[in-house]
Amino acid sequence: MSRGGESIYAPIPVSLSVGLDARGRVKSIDGGTPDPAAVADTTRYVKTLRDSGQLAAAGEQQPASGLTHQIERDAQGRQVLRRKRFSIS
Repeated sequence: MSRGGESIYAPIPVSLSVGLDARGRVKSIDGGTPDPAAVADTTRYVKTLRDSGQLAAAGEQQPASGLTHQIERDAQGRQVLRRKRFSIS
């Protein structure tokens, strides 16, 4: 998903199958591609956060009252959706 032409990275649930060797080390990982419905759900979720005033933009200081999520820059400079606090409605 993108905002102003720049992508926003947000968590999308995926199913993985992890194979381990006899010592418990990761031997293989299968799966991990989100289905189109999960991508659409996440896109709607970010839009809902934005429309309801719960999402702070990158660069804003502490979230104001009502904000639960913030877009931050990660170590690679990407915009990432982060939950900052919970709101009880």
